[in-house]
Amino acid sequence: MWKHVKKTINGLLCWNFVYKITTNELNVMRCVCLWLFSGFANAKPLSRKMVKLYKLSSEQLSQQDHYDFGMRAVKSVLVMAGALKRANPTLVEDVVLIRAFKDSNLPKFLVQDVELFMAIISDLFPGIFFKKN
Repeated sequence: MWKHVKKTINGLLCWNFVYKITTNELNVMRCVCLWLFSGFANAKPLSRKMVKLYKLSSEQLSQQDHYDFGMRAVKSVLVMAGALKRANPTLVEDVVLIRAFKDSNLPKFLVQDVELFMAIISDLFPGIFFKKN
């Protein structure tokens, strides 16, 4: 596995210097690296969903000083998702990510933003049913 991780990271880093890339693509690449280190198999699709969720949240939720949708928030969700995966290795990775999103973000959101955040999650993860409370 570590050979695959090292090869992927080297490819991503070389690609970063050769091509001019957007901020979203760079964030996806950073997330892929962190997902791989946490033992997730679907690193690239999960990273794209995570970056998309935080991009949509920063655009659509109310603007509050205590809302953080940057790399610090991404890192905390990844750490939480890694801990959840280690505790429940049989859980589907999408469900692990949804639980980490909810556990990490919902406590800091205002009531009116919770419903919109959950709607964004359900749009990004169609077919996965979870409690919206």
